Amino acid sequence: MQVKKINAKELKSMLANDSGELVAVFIANWCGYSKGLMRELEGTTVGFKLCEVDISETEDKAWEDYNIDVVPTALLFRAGKEVARRACSFEGMRVKDLQALAARRA
Repeated sequence: MQVKKINAKELKSMLANDSGELVAVFIANWCGYSKGLMRELEGTTVGFKLCEVDISETEDKAWEDYNIDVVPTALLFRAGKEVARRACSFEGMRVKDLQALAARRA
């Protein structure tokens, strides 16, 4: 699967114009868990809109704007508003975790 790779500014623009659902996964290129998740996504098809938001720079305002404490962290947005989130655990984050998040009904 080709995951759309964007930055935090592009995410804000997408959310301002999106009336559907979107799972945004915040990753960093220095994070082993992020790398593992992205490798797993390369060979997987998911049934939801998904994008990867690179916040590798620790000074990136997205850490504060989206209240990200660890990477990867996945946020589920509906009509541009965050409705659920899932942060990486000690076991990492897998595609099944993203699928469970996307299936949540708030």
